[in-house]
Order: sequence, then structure tokens, then C-alpha cells
Amino acid sequence: MEEEVLRDRELRSPVEARRTLTRLMVIICIAVSLETVVYLSTAGKDRIQNLIYPAILLLNAVAVRVGLSTYQKKWRH
Repeated sequence: MEEEVLRDRELRSPVEARRTLTRLMVIICIAVSLETVVYLSTAGKDRIQNLIYPAILLLNAVAVRVGLSTYQKKWRH
């Protein structure tokens, strides 16, 4: 909302674009992590075999975080 509504200019500098991309990826990582916690609490009650899906979601959240860390490390300079 900040970039599209409150500002009337585009992302012109690469630093600003990287900052926006980082914010978006953090939001996605948090959303996937929260979804994993919710799914773990519901899937574990029914059948133990259903826990494979939250485990995959958790691995995806970790992969997103590792990818974001690598991206930030590369463009830190």
C-alpha cells in the first residue's frame, strides 16, 4: 500500500527496490510460517500421517528465509 497509494512515484533506485522486495519476502515467510503452525495444530489431532504437509510447509518457509538471507548478503555492499 505504501508504494502504490501513499507515494505517487515509482521505485527508481535499486536500493529502494531491494528494500521493497525484502519486505515482501519477509511478509510471505511470516505468512507461510503462521500457516504451518495452524496446520500443525489441526492436522496433528486427526492422524499422524497428515503431519507431512505441515512439514513440507515448514521446509518451504525455511527455504524462503535462507533465500532471502542469501539475497541480502549478496547485495549488502
